[in-house]
Amino acid sequence: MKVIYWNSRGMGNSKTRLVFKKLCSINKPDVVFISEPMIALNKINPLYWSPLNLKPFIENDRGSLLPNLWGACRDDISPQIISNSSQQISISLLQNGQHAFICAVYAHTNYLMRRTLWTDILDHISANQGPWCCIGDFNSVLGANECNGAYLPNRTACEDFKNFSNVGRLHHILTRGAEFTWSNRRRGLAHTQKRLNITMCNDTWMHNWQQTYCCTLTRSSSDHHPLLLGFSDEIPRNQAQFRFHRMWLKHEGLRGVIENHWAN
Repeated sequence: MKVIYWNSRGMGNSKTRLVFKKLCSINKPDVVFISEPMIALNKINPLYWSPLNLKPFIENDRGSLLPNLWGACRDDISPQIISNSSQQISISLLQNGQHAFICAVYAHTNYLMRRTLWTDILDHISANQGPWCCIGDFNSVLGANECNGAYLPNRTACEDFKNFSNVGRLHHILTRGAEFTWSNRRRGLAHTQKRLNITMCNDTWMHNWQQTYCCTLTRSSSDHHPLLLGFSDEIPRNQAQFRFHRMWLKHEGLRGVIENHWAN
């Protein structure tokens, strides 16, 4: 199964919608989450989704404010909504007969507001035992090593994020591709990059779907790289090829070494 998360910075823009369409055409995701669409979901023509083989199934609840997180999936998938708030959407779906819990995150920029998010996610994990994956824009980093710029990250915010990961026993999955997933696109000393978009999974998830990977996709029309999460319990069919140096064929004792090895 494939999941795409993208901070689009505005789905009302025709160029952004075209970029998203290309992302889906190339990667063929089963589930997608879009943050910062900056418009209501009903402003998108329903016909837009059909060529993508997707159907929108939720937008997050922010009261009187516009939703800042959408969810869409393939027609044959029926996600069950566990939670829907201003900073996250948590769902349950079936993958190969097993329940998978996915929390799509769009965290507040203020670390005090993020504390509510951390508590909510931990409560959901506790109330719904099983494989959990959290993916999205966490607007937080673990430390200065996940930043590139003139200013150090807030130490308290980093400690909060670390504590959340530790209490939830969530492992930060290695993200292949771009080292930093967000950039302010400024020049000189004002230029800043951070690893804000990540994927985290608990032990049960890693046990159930040992073939779990996360990578960045090409950044376009936004200051964030899209994330692609893939997971499966299938064993890869491609076996590594046996290779050796041709020079060993010229060695007089090679045949004997091989015969003795196979005999034992």
